[in-house]
Amino acid sequence: MIGDFNETKWQHGHFSETKRSEKRMADFRSVLSFCNLHDMDFAGPPWTYDNKQKEKRNVKARIDRAVASHYWSALYPEAKLTHVISARSDHLPLLLELDGDSQGNKPPSQPRYESMWERDPRLKDAVEEAWSFAPPCSNLSDLMQKIKSTSNHLKDWSVANFGHVNSQIKSKRKILEKLWKKPRNDAREEKIRMVSSELDELLHREEIMWRQRSRVSWLKEGDKNTKYFHKKASWRQSKNRIKRIRGLNGNWTDDPEEIKSHTNDFFRNLYTADPQVYPDELIDLIHSPISEDINQSLCRDFLD
Repeated sequence: MIGDFNETKWQHGHFSETKRSEKRMADFRSVLSFCNLHDMDFAGPPWTYDNKQKEKRNVKARIDRAVASHYWSALYPEAKLTHVISARSDHLPLLLELDGDSQGNKPPSQPRYESMWERDPRLKDAVEEAWSFAPPCSNLSDLMQKIKSTSNHLKDWSVANFGHVNSQIKSKRKILEKLWKKPRNDAREEKIRMVSSELDELLHREEIMWRQRSRVSWLKEGDKNTKYFHKKASWRQSKNRIKRIRGLNGNWTDDPEEIKSHTNDFFRNLYTADPQVYPDELIDLIHSPISEDINQSLCRDFLD
């Protein structure tokens, strides 16, 4: 649902010397909650209405917005809402793009340890094989490369032995549906039991997978919480995505390449030593708990 609601949700969405009615805003929030609708994130100015008056008579407010259900957000996870700058109208146009963040702008996914792997008894052998496959290491840099190599090896093992869980679930359900349509006999019943058992295992793995991504620790898998975990993980993914960034010059940008450049510049400047700072005097005041003997022990060659 998108349009002019003629109301804001909070005071920080109303820019005027006169405060907005707390009761009306609370009623508006209550209606949205009752309808299971949530606010969509946006890019652009923090208001959508400007009465064009001067000084103290000027009022700006975010009274135009887009709200969606969790089901709609799951269908369009890349949807992007923009408050479009307009010099004529007192209301800013709202632009809703269903594929706002293209697949090409996403960074490559990093290998991760999947908790659902622990359902497979072959995991221990796979880890040992992956670790021994990587070359020996003699320092922390080699150790980091060995861990990376092990992760990539386990990812390949997962693709070969686990595949895509969601696709397998769909496949098993189709097989089960076809079996139900066949005439009843002992062979059919045995096949149904086997496929049902495989489907139960896949559903369990799916729930573990989404629970891990949601980072919800107070609910346990096995209670049919997959839908909740999926919503939680989708919400985290949306919140973790950087849609725009403000550079050192104060200007905002939503260009992926400029976001990367600004991010690199910020951390490069942050971790670059300031030539005008001389920390030696301050460091001399800090008592070191590491003795010379301990330091030599820590600096010894690493043995695999």
